[in-house]
Amino acid sequence: MAAPSSAGTSRAASCPSTTTAPRSWSTPSAGPPRPRRRTEVVRPVPTLVLVAAVVVLVVALVLGGLWVSRSRTLGHRVGSFRCALGRTGSGPWSAGIAQYGAEHLYWWRHVSLAPRPGHRWDRRGLAVLERVDAGEGNVVVTCRVAGNDDVPLLMSREAYEGLTSWIEATPSRIDSVI
Repeated sequence: MAAPSSAGTSRAASCPSTTTAPRSWSTPSAGPPRPRRRTEVVRPVPTLVLVAAVVVLVVALVLGGLWVSRSRTLGHRVGSFRCALGRTGSGPWSAGIAQYGAEHLYWWRHVSLAPRPGHRWDRRGLAVLERVDAGEGNVVVTCRVAGNDDVPLLMSREAYEGLTSWIEATPSRIDSVI
């Protein structure tokens, strides 16, 4: 049997503690327990914002790349030239690219991803009504298209000369030849 321990010494030989009472790991509090501080920080909003920003950036880069590719492709086609389309009222000009085709004059809006032209005018129904000098080497050409619609076009003088030559060189219709 073990010898009774005296009050100031520890029962365990390896523990040099002078107290025999068990220690309490929590300190007594005077009031209701305080809420614990959250040690784990949850930040879903900044992560979500970052993901959304990356997605928007990727979409913008893809659309920008498609637009640049479209503009370069349209601008380098044979028979294409810069041509702004005017409104019949007092609206702003719409920048674009026009292209001579065998039977039609095609016009694409500059700021667009549409694969098809915004306007297509038949070569036989196209007539130049007037030409007004717009300065800086440009002219405003008013054309009448089939259906008696007048279309103002802003283009360079060189493009105007090409347009009039293209219209004058329209082949005659086979069904109108005797």
